[in-house]
Amino acid sequence: MAVVIIASGLYLMTRPSTPDVALNTSNTTAQNQVISPQGRAVFSITDATLNMGNVVGINVVVTSIDVHDNANGWTNVSTTPRTYDLLVLNATSQTALLADTNIQAGTYDQVRLTIDSVTIKMKDGTTKIAKVPSNQFILHTTLVVNADKTS
Repeated sequence: MAVVIIASGLYLMTRPSTPDVALNTSNTTAQNQVISPQGRAVFSITDATLNMGNVVGINVVVTSIDVHDNANGWTNVSTTPRTYDLLVLNATSQTALLADTNIQAGTYDQVRLTIDSVTIKMKDGTTKIAKVPSNQFILHTTLVVNADKTS
């Protein structure tokens, strides 16, 4: 069975964008309430697979992205399902956008991708389903999001 390596890159982007998903709606209500500063976080995916001979495609369906910090626990970043062919990313040395959104400024210690499915397409036309334990891929990392900056 092919081993799939998913790596998440955080790239500095200079173009303005709109949030992918509205996040912390509890911070927008009362007048005189202090609103936490936000920064922009961009999440992407790439693949560094080895030559896999008979494999012609590895499609990964990511259904949500969350970030974690010790103070607030998990915060959802995106619930927009997207499909990525990791072999196309590997062959072209590209990354693909997972999410581009505004989130609360702070330091996050984990990024979690919820994986709906991983489908492996073979040269002979058959398809195999790869299993992802708990349908999640968790990156233990340090993501620092500064107010009014892009991370």
